Amino acid sequence: MALAIHLDSTKGINTALRDWKLPIVMSLRINRLYAISTRTREVRNIDYLSDRAVAYNIPGVVVDGNDVIAVYEAVGQAVKLVQGKVRAPV
Repeated sequence: MALAIHLDSTKGINTALRDWKLPIVMSLRINRLYAISTRTREVRNIDYLSDRAVAYNIPGVVVDGNDVIAVYEAVGQAVKLVQGKVRAPV
């Protein structure tokens, strides 16, 4: 299941970047403790999934999803970045 989700995400990001050149903002909601029955730390060796953004040459940001103001500000900054660039996802 995790592999399928990862492959779908990779295909979507690659399609947005390479094929369609879309200006998009992507958001991930992560449960930092457990996937179905395994601690997430046991199946990946990075602290934050946003660290993977480097592989796609896009910025990655970590925001506390429980802080509405922080989320609002981070999304606002991402939208401004996307609007300022010529068809580049964030």
